[in-house]
Amino acid sequence: MKQTEYHRLALSLLDTADKFKPIWNWLAARVMPRTQDVINDLAASANKKDLSSVASESMHTLAAAHSNYITPSTQTWFKFVPRNKQEAAVYEKWYSNASEVCLQELARSNFYTEVQECYLNRVLYGTALMLCEVKRGGGLKFKNIPVGTFGIAENSDGVIDTVCRRFRMSAHAAVDRWGKRDARGNIVSYGNLPDEIQRAYERPEDRYKEEEFSFLHLVMPRTSCTLHNAGEGLRDASGKSLPTLIPAKKRAFASIYLFDGRDYPVLEEGGYEEFPYLATRFLKWPGTVWGYAPALKCKSALDSLMKLENNMDILADLAAFPRVLKLAEQIGEIDFRAGGQTVVSQMAAEMGYPKEWGTQGRYDVGKDRIEAKEKQVLSAFHIPFLLTITTADRPQMTATEVTARQEEQALSFSPTMSQFSSDFSPFLYRIFAVSFRQGLFNAADNFQPDKLLVRAEGGAENYSVAIPQVHYMGRINQAIEKSQRQGIESILQTIQEFVHATGDTSVLDYLDLGKAFKYCFKATSAPADVLVDDKEVIRRRTAREQLALAQAGMQMAADGAGAVKNLAGAK
Repeated sequence: MKQTEYHRLALSLLDTADKFKPIWNWLAARVMPRTQDVINDLAASANKKDLSSVASESMHTLAAAHSNYITPSTQTWFKFVPRNKQEAAVYEKWYSNASEVCLQELARSNFYTEVQECYLNRVLYGTALMLCEVKRGGGLKFKNIPVGTFGIAENSDGVIDTVCRRFRMSAHAAVDRWGKRDARGNIVSYGNLPDEIQRAYERPEDRYKEEEFSFLHLVMPRTSCTLHNAGEGLRDASGKSLPTLIPAKKRAFASIYLFDGRDYPVLEEGGYEEFPYLATRFLKWPGTVWGYAPALKCKSALDSLMKLENNMDILADLAAFPRVLKLAEQIGEIDFRAGGQTVVSQMAAEMGYPKEWGTQGRYDVGKDRIEAKEKQVLSAFHIPFLLTITTADRPQMTATEVTARQEEQALSFSPTMSQFSSDFSPFLYRIFAVSFRQGLFNAADNFQPDKLLVRAEGGAENYSVAIPQVHYMGRINQAIEKSQRQGIESILQTIQEFVHATGDTSVLDYLDLGKAFKYCFKATSAPADVLVDDKEVIRRRTAREQLALAQAGMQMAADGAGAVKNLAGAK
């Protein structure tokens, strides 16, 4: 692709986002004003007046629910699992180990800090974007991308695979990123940086001005790319080849950095092996790639609520500081101070001047209307379901009622959870593949699955990493699976009672107890090392059978020897 084509493609993506800026500005002004300046590309300002406290609190509550119910930092919230039963029988433990490694890498990184900002954008604007890159020296680093600074596009499967974002940097940061230095750290080349950045860098007073220059980062799939090569390079503890690096310009996704201005020169052309962004929507907006925000369901109620609150503030001000109607000749004669005394003429006193006016209003009616509008806002943000069990309710509820309400709460939140799972899976694949290439999964006692590397046609050593399935284990999924696990437990209890009452154990033939146990185990957050693989299960069963046969043989031999002894004694 030529430089001008990169330029046109990047700006066309950003143009699609501009169409939604009026909606995002409306949302930002009422729910999270601190983000409005970013949308409009303005300097930070604290002069925001139209905030709705109930909408803002609801947004933060729903965003916190994402962290608590979907990606809780204190527990296992996902597992990689094989795609078929044959692999599961052999490599299930390897994938479980890989899942634990990825969770540890996320905990070491800034993932949980950045994903919280990502959730705020997802709830407020319906769309959120977060970048995953490899940190210098290994590991992962994440960056939330503010709404209003990026454009997105999706492929025929509805998966977002193209992103252009606009960001700002100082001259110092730009030269540090794209300039070239000698061994002593002196600048020897500015690369393709334009003259205005070079001049700003050379002026000490302009070098460190924050967000002085604008840049574009375009990521899109390449029509052709080079796969990894496993025929050379390092090897893991089991002897398997680790991947070697491939040229950045031949990777699956192009990464293009451009200066945002004048001739839009290309500053860097590289690539990613996987799509590096998490692009998630709260719910899909029909007919567009963007997400539908929950606050849009209560748009009229929110506008009405803010108008009511403003009028109630005016009414409260008038009640505390009423308007005063006075005669023309009383100007300057009325003492408004606390305890002040005002002398009026007899005529003014007979006419009732000075007196309050225009202070009448039904505060109770306004309060009732505000409560009704607030309920609509809370409902749009799922707050009644998120707060189903309050502190006051819990003492009066049985354990069964608590469980039933928790399941109701989980099911009400499941549509957006399903959308999140669909959007997040490619991002987890990125995390999985980066960790794999860094050799983090290759423990000596966990051999790499043979089908993990998908070879290129013709039997070459080039390969791609097979995408594992992802099993989400956050509280939402656990609540849904809990009902299934309770079904298994109910069946086992029924069987136990039947066998105890009749002594007939043939009913067990209808149930695969091993599968039932493994399902219940997977639905928990127990560590993978606790569960042995199928090979070890077969070995233990075989050992028990051989031991039982040996013991039976020894018993038969002992019985035979006793019989011979008894026979000899009888003779």
